[in-house]
Amino acid sequence: MRTGGLFAVVLLASCGGGDKFAPATPPASTCALLAPDDVATIFPDAMPGSESPLSGTPDLWSGGCTWLSNQPTIELLELTIYGARTFQGFKILAVPPETGTVTTRVTGLGTSARYWEQESVGTGLWALEGTWSAILNAYLFTPPRTEAQLHPLVAKALGGLE
Repeated sequence: MRTGGLFAVVLLASCGGGDKFAPATPPASTCALLAPDDVATIFPDAMPGSESPLSGTPDLWSGGCTWLSNQPTIELLELTIYGARTFQGFKILAVPPETGTVTTRVTGLGTSARYWEQESVGTGLWALEGTWSAILNAYLFTPPRTEAQLHPLVAKALGGLE
């Protein structure tokens, strides 16, 4: 298929191919990828982010940050960064997650991106850039957070990775 071949070329170009693979380096802090003012654009009542310890497998690592409301609500914003340690890990990262009842392709963000919606649960945005992927999930917000609201935050998080 034409699109499958193009996707394979993008995969190889994104990470330098199997023999020139450069592993993704975890950020010192996932929470530090987004400033409090960034988070406040979609979550004004957020408490400071809570860092999740780095975890993973031989092929992948992940780190996260969670922001909770300082009000008596159950809103939750969660940023998770994944990095490939191996080319096999990159191939796993490059597969978009299948989340939500509505999933939409997003342009202008990384090499591949998807926005999801799940009624009564929330929304989220996944993007792949190089050997990293970022997922920003916004749970139980009223009204739900939109792709346009999540997009600049995911772009900033990906831009902070080296």
